[in-house]
Amino acid sequence: MHIESLLSQRRLRVQTLVIECHQCHRHVLKRMQEKHGYNIYVLNMHIDRRFLDAQGIERYSGKQAMPSFVQELFSIRFMRHIYRLKRNMTDGEWHSANHLRREYCNQYLLTMESLLEPRREHPSAIWHPSPQRKAGKYVPPTDGVGVEK
Repeated sequence: MHIESLLSQRRLRVQTLVIECHQCHRHVLKRMQEKHGYNIYVLNMHIDRRFLDAQGIERYSGKQAMPSFVQELFSIRFMRHIYRLKRNMTDGEWHSANHLRREYCNQYLLTMESLLEPRREHPSAIWHPSPQRKAGKYVPPTDGVGVEK
């Protein structure tokens, strides 16, 4: 019996899982997200599209485009770089997501926790904006996160 069955039967409750998928069936991941409410992130271990050094600087030349169903996130708690799989993906997008990696299997983080912590500007930056802030025309998200739910 695999974990999705145990969750469906309410015989098991798991807050967070880290898995490496060998021949992972996309319908299982989709069900974990849609039926059980997990946020699904792909770890950057084998995707090889970016390399962030210890200072957070991207060292590969050129920014390679990611599919629209993937949201790239940086500085997320204990990880520096992960990809969030958006909700309501099509079967084709799930199939593509399963092939993001190069020659190795994808590693996924499935969690009920919100990994994005609110990050708000200091009130004085809003009340007395710097010339750079004014020129940037940045409008901070009201929730301090600004990520599609």
